[in-house]
Amino acid sequence: MKPYIALFAFLASGYAYSQEKICESCDPRVSGDIVHRSSGFDSGFVGHAGIYVADNKFYHVTSHGSDIEAALQKVGWITFFSSEPGKLRDSWGAKRPASRPKGITSAEFSKLATETQNLMEVGTVYDFMHVNQKGKFIPQAPDRPVMFGKGHMLFDCVGYVEGIYENPRRGLNINLTPNDQEEGVGLPLTVREQRDSPFVVSVPST
Repeated sequence: MKPYIALFAFLASGYAYSQEKICESCDPRVSGDIVHRSSGFDSGFVGHAGIYVADNKFYHVTSHGSDIEAALQKVGWITFFSSEPGKLRDSWGAKRPASRPKGITSAEFSKLATETQNLMEVGTVYDFMHVNQKGKFIPQAPDRPVMFGKGHMLFDCVGYVEGIYENPRRGLNINLTPNDQEEGVGLPLTVREQRDSPFVVSVPST
């Protein structure tokens, strides 16, 4: 799929549901819970995905700032759920793999966290075209400053979550969405598709 077509599909898919709310009481409670939220179309993107760490902290890939600043971060609750200081956006609740209805194990989360830390050290850049969503190594261009050593990894938010769970070498070998939604004509995978996937279940409401 051509990059501009993927970008249009990603934005169009989000416009209609950017204000949806589901299960606002379904907060993440186990490290590794998958969190989705609306951002409202006015903020420039139409949904967001991340992974709950602990103590109200999340891993996510952010599109804020220039591409060289769009890094994988561990952020607090307000930062994750807000696109503007002091303004909370709508939470779509937390999800877990259907194969792990009680959440992933501590050993699995440790593997996920280790790989995430490795990606932080390599450096990540946001894929604004939503073509290489789950990670692609981009060699350092000779005409760009050496920011990330020999190169960096290209991700978007939903692709980071998908990739870190799915990859059997880097992640947990747990598929979160049907493959036809993340390859070929199914590109790009959207936040809503991951949220509504039959391969995930909602965290029970409190």
